[in-house]
Amino acid sequence: MKFSRAAEEQVIQKAKTETKKIILQKHTDRKTFKITTPFITDYNSKDQKRHFHNNHHSGESYSITWKKGYKVQISQLNSQNCQTQLSFPSPLTTASTGVISVGPYQNIKTVRPVSQKDLNFEQEEEEQDLNLEEEREEDAKIKVVVGWKFLPTVNKIRYKEKEIEKEKEYPVGLRSPTGTNNLDLSERIESTLSAETHYKSLSERYSETSSEDFSSSFNKLEKKEYFGESEFKESQLVKSSSSTIIVVVKVYKAEHIALISNYYGYHNNVPCKTYLVKCHTGNKYFSGTSAKVSIVLHGNICASEKIVLEKPVSGKSPFQTGHFGINADVFEISTKDVGYLWKIDIGHDNSGFSPSWYLIKVEVVDGDKTHKFLFNNWLYYSRTYHLLRVELETEEIPIVEIIPKLSEGDLTEHHTLKFYKNFESDNPKPLIVRRGLSFDVLVRLAREYEAQKDSFYFSLSTGSNPREANKTKVIVKELAPKYLSQAIEEKKWFYIIKSNDDPNSVLVQVFIPSNALVGEYLVVVEGESDSFKYPTDKVYILFNPWNEDDEVFMESEEKRNEYIMRQFGIIYQGCWNSPVEKKWYFGQFEEVSLNTAFYLLDNIPAKDRNAVGIARWISSLVSSNDENGILVGNWSGNYEDGTAPSHWNGSPAILRKFYKRGIPVKYGQCWVFSGLITTILRTLGIPCRPVTNYLSAHESNGDCFHEIYYDEKGGKESGETIWNFHVWNEVWMKRLDLFDSKFDGWQAIDATPQEVDGGINQMGPAPLVAIKEGVMDIKYDVPFVFSEVNANSVKWKKNEEESYDVIMYLTDAVGKRMSTKAVGIDEQDDSVINDYKYVEGSIHEIAALKNALQSSGHEYAQKIYSSRNAKVFLSVLGNKEKFEMGDDIVLTVRIKNTMNKEIEIPILLAGTIKRYNGSVIRALSNQNIPKVTVRKKDEKVIRIKVPAADYLKCVVDDASLVFLVQADVTVKEKKYIIMEEVTFVITKPDLVITGLPEELYVGQTYEVVIPFNNIIGRNLTRCKLILDGTIVKKGFSVKLPDCPANEKTDFRFQITPEVVGKKKFNVTFNSLQLGGLSGSHKAIVL
Repeated sequence: MKFSRAAEEQVIQKAKTETKKIILQKHTDRKTFKITTPFITDYNSKDQKRHFHNNHHSGESYSITWKKGYKVQISQLNSQNCQTQLSFPSPLTTASTGVISVGPYQNIKTVRPVSQKDLNFEQEEEEQDLNLEEEREEDAKIKVVVGWKFLPTVNKIRYKEKEIEKEKEYPVGLRSPTGTNNLDLSERIESTLSAETHYKSLSERYSETSSEDFSSSFNKLEKKEYFGESEFKESQLVKSSSSTIIVVVKVYKAEHIALISNYYGYHNNVPCKTYLVKCHTGNKYFSGTSAKVSIVLHGNICASEKIVLEKPVSGKSPFQTGHFGINADVFEISTKDVGYLWKIDIGHDNSGFSPSWYLIKVEVVDGDKTHKFLFNNWLYYSRTYHLLRVELETEEIPIVEIIPKLSEGDLTEHHTLKFYKNFESDNPKPLIVRRGLSFDVLVRLAREYEAQKDSFYFSLSTGSNPREANKTKVIVKELAPKYLSQAIEEKKWFYIIKSNDDPNSVLVQVFIPSNALVGEYLVVVEGESDSFKYPTDKVYILFNPWNEDDEVFMESEEKRNEYIMRQFGIIYQGCWNSPVEKKWYFGQFEEVSLNTAFYLLDNIPAKDRNAVGIARWISSLVSSNDENGILVGNWSGNYEDGTAPSHWNGSPAILRKFYKRGIPVKYGQCWVFSGLITTILRTLGIPCRPVTNYLSAHESNGDCFHEIYYDEKGGKESGETIWNFHVWNEVWMKRLDLFDSKFDGWQAIDATPQEVDGGINQMGPAPLVAIKEGVMDIKYDVPFVFSEVNANSVKWKKNEEESYDVIMYLTDAVGKRMSTKAVGIDEQDDSVINDYKYVEGSIHEIAALKNALQSSGHEYAQKIYSSRNAKVFLSVLGNKEKFEMGDDIVLTVRIKNTMNKEIEIPILLAGTIKRYNGSVIRALSNQNIPKVTVRKKDEKVIRIKVPAADYLKCVVDDASLVFLVQADVTVKEKKYIIMEEVTFVITKPDLVITGLPEELYVGQTYEVVIPFNNIIGRNLTRCKLILDGTIVKKGFSVKLPDCPANEKTDFRFQITPEVVGKKKFNVTFNSLQLGGLSGSHKAIVL
């Protein structure tokens, strides 16, 4: 039988619908699969610390069924050190499934390449004889060879007279042959294969060779066999943009014919399919028949022709009276594909010397499924008995297809329609629903549905080890409509029959309880007799803030639209007196956001699959500082090997990079972590928003004081930092884990790697009510957040006794302002600070501070709290609230003297350029005023100018200008240092997007023009524009020429709208010297 090219294309197309980016070649004569997948190179094995608690990998998984019940599953971690595993199940039989996995997270030794010898099927060992007299399964002997080959070009491995074409193909771990250096992979790729137990078990069970020989065959790299006498040079690297995994499976089986059923080919120039028909003859007298037996197969597509069963596989005479109970004759038949087999027509022509036949049952093997047809009766013709043919239906319900489905109206009710409008790939789309609602499943049968006869239930499972005990597996059974309201109130899973308009199908409605575990579920329909299972497409179940029984229920529709549905937002940066907007595209409805969110969710234990647990876990999993998360934090200013944090303008670009490569993305800072958290939690259905705390304390002792220590001369010895701003997140949920419902509502979480809790970096959820009231013993991390927003600032100076005196005590130096985007409008909302702290100096604020102090146990707490004896005060203001890049800065210094005598004091102005976290980039020149006279009970104002030229050439992405004014004062013969610090953020100009009309059309290309003026006195190199937003399905970047210093230019690029509706996009300009300049544009796309 020849192999059908059309049939091969059908197999390939089916594989493409079930997997991603897969090229499949099926060779029936070689019993070999080849799977080619993308291969990524920049992976550092030293960074691999995360096993995601369930040993999940971050690569792609591919699964294709091979022959009868044998499955080849390829799981690849895209990495430089491509870690791979080879595992085998317990003894393979015709009734079991064997799985060969190639995947990550194993300590593997080198795999030798597939050789000519491995593919020489003529050298196979002799097969075992089939014992037809015994009804038992024989263990299989299996030999498996796994090899990696690199394909630097589009050349494919070809099988020609049992030869592999080896041009430009090299095994992993070897250096390239002499003269081969025209490939494109920049790192050496190493692959190792391990687990001694795997090979030992394999050799003992399935191989005729010893365990030692078998192990060595996997460990040994046979260079000469693969490359002949080619010389290897250690200095040259194997380079490639793709890898090929060759899995050659040789199976020797007593009943091996069962393994090659269900292959496609041509018979008499007609496409056909093979089936195995097994007829069981009884052991009564005269049970066997001499007549010609024929069979007709009936499927949901068509019926086969009448096929005579003549020559069984055994070669013996068929249909003899059974021995040892039952005699089974196996026939291989070829006919057209009838679809799902549910009925047969079998009988004989009553010919021969003994035509009577006692038929027990018939089994038809169709691929990996066996259909059973029971009869237990005679087939013959006489004067008193007239039955030569009989129609038999299969025992199980003949379910052809299971289709979870929702209409567009239903998706609108679930608030998931936006997901489907943003899918980038052509792969089958999963069903995305919210708990507390229902979804429909269409069950199609090969015959008419019979309500009284056809009984089935659904099994939904999530996670790697689903169990009913922890709700990762649930059984969904039919419910009578009269019990509907009771089941919903009791939060049970169930389904009802919705309709049966088509006789061959039934539409059922599955109800999801409001407390179901959020996750990616595999839906399987099973019969009451457990005789069949039909896996379907997966279903994503999300939180439901629209459902009042859900723990994340939010009553306000306006707030739900803002904190769940809105994809564009603003994250505030800058400083407290000069906030700066950072426009951010969250993109929570994009395909990559959905995939990444559920990838992270898979690594969260079932016991933590509630809103509190998920928020806490995500705060850890987003950061790569432990467990190899999504994003690497970097505050050094050196971003050469990655992307500067200020260059990002949205979450999807980061998530695409992470999801494609499976390794942490470089780099991020607090607002980038916050943007990612917002995206992932909104994707899952938890209301979330970024919040900015200006003058955010980063104190290390947990004592609610931010402290700085100075020596006798006023030089800084040590101290904690105050960041200009710090961004974290708030999530809305009930705190079912706490004793009091007053702690429900907004909770603070933070993904920026700074707070270590439970051995890993994670923070929150901390109830805002507990933070405001200073209740420190409430889960989680309340003291840490309290200090960030409400710590008192204390400055100490060493005295002559080597102890320290308080020289400055400020109650309002921390948490000066807090901001988030207002609901429904693009404006700043500063009222969020009222959720964290009472009005400064109020009775409630003092009480909250005392609660915190009692918990902190600070040894100087009382001394600090009672020390407010300053007599001379400084204040510093700028001439503007906001300074544009290029503006001169004029400082107004006000000195207030409350004493009854005139004073003369020296003034020192020290300027520095700092990053937002307080680290110094460069010091500006100091200005000294030797003597300033202030009369008693009076004040004096002086002005100091800082020209723009002093700071412009030093400005970087996240820089701010910090000026410290310091004066020496003597009070009652005791010297004090008084100081005041002021911070200014130099506002970068917005990008103005021009050239676009108000209305755009899908598929039409438009030129965008952005005027730009480089005023910073430096050439800008490696310039780039990054676009992200809903106007296109996938963001992109545009490389630009260098921008000379002090020159104007126009940036130009083209855009083609892809989605209809009211759309928006953000554009960010970045360069090596300066970045983070952004602009946005709204348009109506028709």
